[in-house]
Amino acid sequence: MIFLFLIACDPKLFEPKDDVPAPEVSKIYTSLASSQIFAGDSAEFWVEASNPGEGSLTYKWNVTEGYFLSPWDSAKVLWRAPFQGGTARVEIKVSNSEKTTQVSKDIVVVSLDTPVVNVLSPINGDYLVQYEEVDIEVEAFHDNGISLVEFYVNDESIGILNTMENNIYKISWLNEAPAGTAEIKAAAVAKISGTVGVDSIMVNIEGVIPGKNND
Repeated sequence: MIFLFLIACDPKLFEPKDDVPAPEVSKIYTSLASSQIFAGDSAEFWVEASNPGEGSLTYKWNVTEGYFLSPWDSAKVLWRAPFQGGTARVEIKVSNSEKTTQVSKDIVVVSLDTPVVNVLSPINGDYLVQYEEVDIEVEAFHDNGISLVEFYVNDESIGILNTMENNIYKISWLNEAPAGTAEIKAAAVAKISGTVGVDSIMVNIEGVIPGKNND
């Protein structure tokens, strides 16, 4: 009788499992000065956690890119960034006997590669008529994105674009180049790193006698 009375007087014995508190976890700290890392470099990540309930905590790290250089089941981990640019999400799940707390952090992986640039139109060796509109089309991409593409004819800038569709940049140019050969060039600047990629083609400019047209 006394045993049953003591059980009835202890409310903790009747607490449902849902009332067990989840672990308390800090934000993810890092050895990086900012949330950026160069491709191929390594960095430490760690959290501070406590268990409001009883028992020990377990840790499980995950990352969308790169790989861990140390065990991923402790409060601190060493990670190596991938060898290409982009964004990696570092995530940790801290669990007690009943519940899990999850926190994550996004890291920008900075690539120092130059952008890939291809002049698609006109094509190398094309013939263009003086004083006609010419559509210049360029493909440009980089792991961290492109901040701008600048177009040149004979090293003279004819326009800058910082918006595109499917990595394609288009500009219309009034062909006022002198008769003969001309160089059409595009230079793309990568976001974050500022590296520059260039592509160029040579075209033939067909001269037009002033006052006459091609009809």
